[in-house]
Amino acid sequence: MFTKELLPLLKAAAKIGHPNETRVVFTSSNGHNFAPKGIIDFDDPSLPKEGSFTRYGQSKAGNILQATYIANTYAEDGIMAFSLNPGGIRTEIQRHYPRFVGWLLGLFLQPVERGAINLLYAGTSPELTMKDSGKYFTPWAREVIPKKGTQDFVLAKKLWNYLEDETAGKY
Repeated sequence: MFTKELLPLLKAAAKIGHPNETRVVFTSSNGHNFAPKGIIDFDDPSLPKEGSFTRYGQSKAGNILQATYIANTYAEDGIMAFSLNPGGIRTEIQRHYPRFVGWLLGLFLQPVERGAINLLYAGTSPELTMKDSGKYFTPWAREVIPKKGTQDFVLAKKLWNYLEDETAGKY
């Protein structure tokens, strides 16, 4: 819960900084759409009976939920939060695919520099204000609505509390 540990510093920065400048950005992906039906399986979060796409989807949906939690819980402290999909980016992850699949994907993937566009937009754009906090962005700096349930504050709070309980005293 790195973000939790940073909260005192974020609160302090928001007090002395300019409005709309203190931000937390969570990287998700379109893979969040592969999350299980309930978004997060709290009974067995490792999803041993599911495939890697579902596990990946749950983790990316969790990032959106964390942004939702921060955006709603710390707005009065001046902290904004966003989540985003950096886009289909040509990275080293393609090395794990069969050679032909990696080559084929390479035809459609963007250079790694383009992957920074959404991160920079969410982290620095003066266009974004507190009323935008909690939004999800897709390439290239476009707001979209993610999978239903991933911006549910009740679920976001449940996840936050679950993660706090799971990591208590371990770090």
